[in-house]
Amino acid sequence: MECPRIRWQMFVGLATALTVAACDNSTAPGGAGASTMSQADVAEAVAGFEDDADVSLGALFSGSTMGMANSTGGLALSRDPGIPSLACIVVEPNPPEDPDGDGIPTRLSVHFDPDPCEIGLGRGTVSLSGSLGIFDPTPETAGYDIVEELTNFGFKLSLAERSYMVVRSGRRSVSQEGSVLTADELLEGLHVVNGEREKHSRVDWTLRFEGESTIGYLQPLPSGALTINGSWAWTAGDRERVFGVETVTPLQYDATCADVRPIHRFTAGEIHKVLMVNGQTRGTLILVWTGCGERPARTFVPSGDQPTDHPTDGGDQPTDGGTI
Repeated sequence: MECPRIRWQMFVGLATALTVAACDNSTAPGGAGASTMSQADVAEAVAGFEDDADVSLGALFSGSTMGMANSTGGLALSRDPGIPSLACIVVEPNPPEDPDGDGIPTRLSVHFDPDPCEIGLGRGTVSLSGSLGIFDPTPETAGYDIVEELTNFGFKLSLAERSYMVVRSGRRSVSQEGSVLTADELLEGLHVVNGEREKHSRVDWTLRFEGESTIGYLQPLPSGALTINGSWAWTAGDRERVFGVETVTPLQYDATCADVRPIHRFTAGEIHKVLMVNGQTRGTLILVWTGCGERPARTFVPSGDQPTDHPTDGGDQPTDGGTI
């Protein structure tokens, strides 16, 4: 059996895929206290939520966190002898075992030596760090089922005009039953833009995707409906926001939508993010998807008020004029 070589473009592609959302994470910090939320707070929270959702959706749509790079031209494993391997990437075992032939290794570990591993990009550098473990919970039965464990797995993109770093730790698992995929995720993230204050996120949610046709591992997902339910927390400085996430209307995934960001590949659907402070509901952030390639429109409704409409411009400012 030919030993697969790890394609270095995969990791550059992964970094590129993960940094697409970083451009939206530069919102200026707001000055609201622990029980209030300014317009800047809302914009920052939405950008952070989209960033984490992109990672979750990209991994689900592509089969794994490593598979996310497929959308940017990279492959997790390649047997093409013309593609160079990157010396600092350590993959064990290599070749991986895959007795059921479904493309998911029985167990695979990826880390970097040295750590961080720096890659020149011409305009700047990408530094990769941490480790990623992947294993097949049903190694003798072909299917989409996969478990991933991330330990300080992330990157830092450094360009002349800006920098962005994200590091994630936690666990995600995906199971398949017919045309339905279910992903359970518990992940913590560290985000730093341009060397400014650290921002932390915590994802604890379940994604359920029901395809309109057969689902095959590492094959493009068909169109279908997606729900996200659970919680999402965002901490910036001394301000922490904890949201309950509930899908009110399933998000309609369009398999023909080519937007680079997974979160923008839905043509309809509605999610409510309920802000909780000290056990009290402070308001609801309503996200509504209206078309391929468009950011979800959003309306923030303080507790006790009722939404009157949904904005359609998808801009960076929420529709309310104050704080809660």
